[in-house]
Amino acid sequence: MQKAIENVHSKVVIIGNGFDIECSLPTSYKAFLDFTKVVNRLLATTYPGQTLDSISKTIIIDPRMLEMLRNDINAPNADDELMEWKQLIEDNWWIERFLTAEERDGWIDFETQMSRYV
Repeated sequence: MQKAIENVHSKVVIIGNGFDIECSLPTSYKAFLDFTKVVNRLLATTYPGQTLDSISKTIIIDPRMLEMLRNDINAPNADDELMEWKQLIEDNWWIERFLTAEERDGWIDFETQMSRYV
């Protein structure tokens, strides 16, 4: 029986407890998805010359997240960090699902979306 349980439950996804939101950190699912949109646009070759400021005029993003991105992009190792983000975001099956999920009042029912695939 134990072996069967191990096979069925081989992956654990930790969703969170709300502590980050209570501390006013921009870590909601929507903030994360907005972050992926901005990073994708920054790295896209179809939008040459795009800057964080010009992108933030077309993609609404939490101002705190925008400031974090601005600091990261201006850091000495920015190219390495952008490439790491690209590897994590590009062709990510989960991100693609959530970007196309139905949104209501800025909210995506993340748990229900996940339960359809896990």
